[in-house]
Amino acid sequence: RVIHLVYDLFPEALTHAGKITDGGFPQRIISSLTQRTVNRAACNVFLGERLRAYAESRYTFAEPGRVIPVGADSKPFGDFPEPRSGVPIILYCGNLGYMHDVDTLFAAWEKVASEPESGLPELQWRFHTTGPRVPSLQRKVEALKDQGGLSIEVRAGLPQDEWLSAMRSAEAALVTMRPGSEEVVMPSKTYSALCAGQALLAIAPDKSDLADLVREYDCGWWVEPGEVEDLLEALREIVGNPEGLLEKRRNAHRCGHEHFSQGVLARDWIRLIKETASRP
Repeated sequence: RVIHLVYDLFPEALTHAGKITDGGFPQRIISSLTQRTVNRAACNVFLGERLRAYAESRYTFAEPGRVIPVGADSKPFGDFPEPRSGVPIILYCGNLGYMHDVDTLFAAWEKVASEPESGLPELQWRFHTTGPRVPSLQRKVEALKDQGGLSIEVRAGLPQDEWLSAMRSAEAALVTMRPGSEEVVMPSKTYSALCAGQALLAIAPDKSDLADLVREYDCGWWVEPGEVEDLLEALREIVGNPEGLLEKRRNAHRCGHEHFSQGVLARDWIRLIKETASRP
């Protein structure tokens, strides 16, 4: 018996990334393989409710799907980190791929750079990232490097101990999703950010599991892709309302440890495995 863990939905993810054409031969072949896979599985597990609902609107399932988030190992992060003083840090750790929105972020940076006297927020942006969209990120940072109001670092990934230190020192985590990605992915970096006590700065479509999470737990700010003024308003909140930022960080830390730690989610997996194994 096979439990099918659906991290990304294919071929839909390839279609949204622009790698294959919707309705074309590769898309039809991969769709048929996906249909066979979900039919033969004893259970299909999705990373979010909206991802499950979308998949079930596209394919026929012999059994209802289950939702178990990917979560994160909360133990290395421990208690809520002591708040630090100074300019807030917004951290991006992880892959920067085709399903991630960068255009909204770039437009906000351009506005900050072009209006240095407007009172737009000054922040520290730190990226430890790899992936296909990194070159465009580096080009944008290079183009804006001599502009005022922006402090942006782009570096490669970190070893475990340095990564833990960076995660605990940042006030907010940037997580982005481009339109269409809400149907096929849920960024796993979300959960380690929560466990580290970072408020989420989520640029994501309204009808996404990421936006739902931010709203349900009041653990950050949600911005629709393309809404540059809304993003700037969120940045003003991060800089100008330290008490509000601290509250959202505490909410993030609490929900990460109570709902999305691997110890909690392991119990969901144990129940599912036992239930699947006991079927006649």
